[in-house]
Amino acid sequence: MVQIFKPSKRSKAASSKQPLLLQVDDLNHQGEGVARDNGRVVFVDGALPNERVEARVTDSRKRFQTAKLIKVVEASAQRVTPFCSHFGDCGGCALQHLSAEGQRVVKQKRLARVLADHHVAEPEDWHAPIFGETQGYRRRARISIWFGKGKNEFKVGFRQRSSKALVEIDSCPVLAESLQSSFKLLRQLLVRLKRPKVFSHLEVCQSQEGTVWILRQLDHLRSDDLTLVQQFAEQHSLQLLTESNSGALQTLTGEAAPIYHYQLTVAEQALDIGFAPNHFIQVNEQVNRAMVTQAVDWLAPRAGETIADLFSGVGNFSFAIASVGAKVIGVEGIEVMNQRAAANAERLELADRCQFETIDLNGDLTEFAQNHGPFDGVLLDPARAGAQAVAEQIHLLAPHRLVYVSCDPATLARDTEILCSQGYRIEKAGIIDMFPHTTHLESMLLFRKDGKAKVRK
Repeated sequence: MVQIFKPSKRSKAASSKQPLLLQVDDLNHQGEGVARDNGRVVFVDGALPNERVEARVTDSRKRFQTAKLIKVVEASAQRVTPFCSHFGDCGGCALQHLSAEGQRVVKQKRLARVLADHHVAEPEDWHAPIFGETQGYRRRARISIWFGKGKNEFKVGFRQRSSKALVEIDSCPVLAESLQSSFKLLRQLLVRLKRPKVFSHLEVCQSQEGTVWILRQLDHLRSDDLTLVQQFAEQHSLQLLTESNSGALQTLTGEAAPIYHYQLTVAEQALDIGFAPNHFIQVNEQVNRAMVTQAVDWLAPRAGETIADLFSGVGNFSFAIASVGAKVIGVEGIEVMNQRAAANAERLELADRCQFETIDLNGDLTEFAQNHGPFDGVLLDPARAGAQAVAEQIHLLAPHRLVYVSCDPATLARDTEILCSQGYRIEKAGIIDMFPHTTHLESMLLFRKDGKAKVRK
């Protein structure tokens, strides 16, 4: 077939139009202001709810327009000055111009709207949001490296918003204090190496053992460069590892990566939880502690009960539940994480109350339910894909109460609709502000089984 160029359907005169005076009513899931012009939606990046702004249309489609903010005519009472010099260029934060309280209000409204769109009954109680410090909270991050053609021509930083381009970063105020110097130190290291291009990015992580660096290694490291990296790590007290193309982690001397730890406190009991550097852990330590505490409080496990912790990881929730006397069956699809969880249970002297199994939670749960059910309670903490298969088979597990911790409101709403159709109601709901200044939304819902839930009409 002959290929013929077809111009975009965007308006040719879109960018030359006179500025629009708009009343902003909401924020979308990307943090853009939502307004209307003659009934058509206009998205304005940088505008906030309850503001009047001037904006110029840059793209015009059939159902919506995109506009560039020119001037804030009437500012929201929640508008604040961004604290980071890279805000607007760096893709990490989208909401620094909105107060922390205002961010939480927007996120709760978004969660309520998504649930309503799926026609489920409103939560009986909207719980106060979980939140912590809004700066210095992030204990893990990936720092990208871009190399040019010239000697020592490189950039270190984060990706631009909706782009692969790199923004050179000097410091990031949302990173934990121990990680703040990572950008400067990485530059110092790269400029000394004979072949710096063997590294593509750096992951940094704060642990109880200290600052962990994981350098992604694309090729063999020269012996003189290896010596230099070893000296550099020792000089700056870094736990430095390399990651190969296969994903294998090792120390600079070729040994297997060690296990690091983070701490939870449950009922005044400190729980040191081990993890490998490539295992998932929550990046916000303060909020994670509050989240686990609330989940245990809502689930209310008692001694002698059996609780299923599904998508259990290295045991972030499991050990907190077991520490109050309940028996926990943890299920995770990744075998090495189950092995780590089992080792953690032994170390914490909770192995008699914790059992971990490797099961694909997207599959049939009949055998699992027959072997371990019914359960007094279930805790769900899935990835963004949600827990649709579990929700559809919840009758096999038969819990009277269920706590769902979500990192994606769309899949949460889908699964909530399924759970409500099987007789569960939402007793409590609340947001978890795990990532301040971003549009990322985590939440927690408590479901109870006491007859079929009412459906919105």
